[in-house]
Amino acid sequence: MNKDNSILIIEDNLKNMKLLHDILQMSGYKVIQAFTGKDGVNLAKKYIPSLILLDWQLPEMSGGEVLIELRNNPDTSKIPVIVVSALAMPESIDIIRNSGCDDYITKPINVPIFLEVVKKYLAIL
Repeated sequence: MNKDNSILIIEDNLKNMKLLHDILQMSGYKVIQAFTGKDGVNLAKKYIPSLILLDWQLPEMSGGEVLIELRNNPDTSKIPVIVVSALAMPESIDIIRNSGCDDYITKPINVPIFLEVVKKYLAIL
């Protein structure tokens, strides 16, 4: 597992990407950005980040499909994946939590809670 605390963000919304990128970069993390699920999977295989933040609603390849690709690849199967999504209905949250992700954060994010969850998965408590 990569221990450089790099974080791959897979997010198609530019404003959401900028927000997550800026929060993480100001907190000292190396950030890798992907705007499509396919690019996210390719970058995850190339860089083997310490953590992946995954939007669930992506064009062409859904967050669920991205997660399946990541979990089925031996190089990326153990990388913690936190889904960051605006889907907040209990049924949607249950589906996402049961998809194989490690955690779930709803948008809009609460910055202190978001950073605590990131730190938890990077074991920098």
